[in-house]
Amino acid sequence: MFQIAAPADIGIVAKQEIGMTNIDSEYCSRNKQREAIICSSGGYVETFKLRSIETNNDLTELVIESQLQHSKNPSERRIRLRSCITRQELLNIQSAINDYLSVL
Repeated sequence: MFQIAAPADIGIVAKQEIGMTNIDSEYCSRNKQREAIICSSGGYVETFKLRSIETNNDLTELVIESQLQHSKNPSERRIRLRSCITRQELLNIQSAINDYLSVL
């Protein structure tokens, strides 16, 4: 189940450079978090983030954020989607992406 979150100012400090995927790998390993850029065009960046939920090992938080780097506050990220999904749902997403890529 996906829930669409209304854009809101969340005050997360983001890296200024486009290379947001260059997150400290030791930090990611400890905190079970991964982040990737979905698209980067002009001054617009969309980021896909997966983070384990500490209180429930089976759940993963899925967040898609956007960032306007030429705005008044370029480090501000806005949440476009936030959902909690199970490991099986992650595997279903992985399978769907692999199936799609195999027919391109």
